[in-house]
Amino acid sequence: MAPDYIIRPGLLEETFVYQEIERRAAQRFRTIGMAEIADGRPTDASDLTERIRDGRLFVAASGAPVGFVMYRRVDTAAYIEELDVLPKHAGQGIGAALIGRVAEAAVEAGLSSLF
Repeated sequence: MAPDYIIRPGLLEETFVYQEIERRAAQRFRTIGMAEIADGRPTDASDLTERIRDGRLFVAASGAPVGFVMYRRVDTAAYIEELDVLPKHAGQGIGAALIGRVAEAAVEAGLSSLF
């Protein structure tokens, strides 16, 4: 990941930003014949708010957010529900860094796996 990005917890006041990141990131599916995903609705604000309050949403930021990941607990595992990076920031290891942060959180919570 480029050194000018940081991974931090999500903020309630940025919920609409995460929805926009999700909308923009989904457009890549249009080019591979999956327009239904590109045209889909982003994650509901109430779900984002819940994940933020529970500490289960992390953001990659370079000043402003450029990507996010959110997860939930399933039995003894962390399940990644959503992972999005703005297209112009793709290919820089941001998604991998976000997954790495979820893996750290899973270990901290005593969870046995990540999927």
